[in-house]
Order: sequence, then structure tokens, then C-alpha cells
Amino acid sequence: MPQVIESWFSQVDDITIWDDSGENREYPNEVTIIRASRRMGSHVKFKSAQLLKNDMVLITDDDIIPEPRLVIELVEQWNNCLTNYEGDREDFVVSIFGRKFSKDGYQSCPLKRADLIFEPIEVDWAGRLLFGHRRNFMVDITACPDTRLDDLFWSFELHKQRPQTKIFIVPTKEWRNTPDSNNEFSLSRTPGYWKLRDDFVKSHYEAINGR
Repeated sequence: MPQVIESWFSQVDDITIWDDSGENREYPNEVTIIRASRRMGSHVKFKSAQLLKNDMVLITDDDIIPEPRLVIELVEQWNNCLTNYEGDREDFVVSIFGRKFSKDGYQSCPLKRADLIFEPIEVDWAGRLLFGHRRNFMVDITACPDTRLDDLFWSFELHKQRPQTKIFIVPTKEWRNTPDSNNEFSLSRTPGYWKLRDDFVKSHYEAINGR
């Protein structure tokens, strides 16, 4: 965690961390910490957008390590989307991981990764790292049935509550995973994770496909 935090210092002017670990962790004085007495799930990261000082925000998991030009390239790509596609500055979210949705489920469409593409690709879902106007992260997701669906549920609710917003995976190699990003404790390794996400997309596909 310290390495991840330090890597962001030179790229952003405000860092807020949601900590519901229950542990007495120490953080640099420059970081704003929001502590919870119990685990509330990662969906709270979207609610925290209301507390940030900037309108343009970056929400990221703690297993992404930014390289020195990541934020610069995300902003450049966000500006390219604003220039090349119809919409206002509040209507674009850019990310490094995402998928289109299919009636056959979450895994039926290939994952799009920022380090493996050469131009922006519009998707229905994005996760792990999201950059855009705070209004896109303030959509109501309190009805999310399972914390393992938080990013998927956010995507569906975003399309419902802000249908003008477009999500793009944009090309950049300025990031890497932490060594433990896919270890035995990672969310994607929990029993039933992939079936849960497949079933959710299958049951909600028409809500997106018909928009």
C-alpha cells in the first residue's frame, strides 16, 4: 500500500482513502483518510466521490500502481473523447479495464485492456480505475445486491441514471498491477464470483441493449 500511495503523489493534488479494514494503519499526512468501524464493501468508493474537492476525479483500486505519466495520458485521452465524440465534459468516463455486454453473460465478450489497445474503445462496463466527472460516480447504487457486483451495478445504474455518459477504455501502458493483485485473497478468486457476474449481466442485459 505505501508504494501505491507514493506513486500517486506526483500526479494528483488530493488523495482520499476509504479504509474499512478495522486495522490501525498509518498513512502519510498528505492523505485524507475516511475510516469505518465495519466493512461496508467496495461500493462505498463511489459514494466517496461526493466528499472530494475536485470535480474531475479518479477512483482506483489499491492494486493498481501508476507509472509517472498515467494521469497525463488519461487526461489526454479524456480530452480526445471530448473532442471526437458528442457530449459535454461531464459525459465521459475513461478507464483501463472494460467489456461490452452480451445476452450470453459477463465473460462472453473479451476484456479490453488499456495496455493492449491502440485507440479508445467504447464499452458498457469498466472497473478497477475510473476517471471522469464526479457526477458519474454519484449515481445511487444502494440497491446493489452483492458487493462483488459493485462495479457492474454502477455501470448499469450509470446507463440508467445518466444515459448520456459514455465509457471508454483508452490506450496507455502507464500502469501495472501489484504483485498480490490476483492472489488467493483477490475478489475474483472468491467462490461463485464469475457465475454471479455472468448471471447479473444476463438478467439485466436488455436494460442496456434497449437504451
